[in-house]
Amino acid sequence: MIEYKITKPDLSKLSVERKAFLSEIKYKIYFKYNLENISNEKYLYWDKVKFQKLPEELESYEELRYIIKDIRLLYDTPIKDKF
Repeated sequence: MIEYKITKPDLSKLSVERKAFLSEIKYKIYFKYNLENISNEKYLYWDKVKFQKLPEELESYEELRYIIKDIRLLYDTPIKDKF
């Protein structure tokens, strides 16, 4: 049996200055690149998100994850029961 482990991005790699910059432009990037499609509507997990096209303003997928995570904290994520 093959086991796969999904590793989360290490956001501690991002400098304080870079996080501050990303916090200033997060809405611009989020809506310019329609990131709600991968973070809300489909709610892709990290193993899928990391293969999406990286916005040109970003230097790494950790920055993409940082923006998506920061935006998600502002909204409730509905969880539906299958029953």
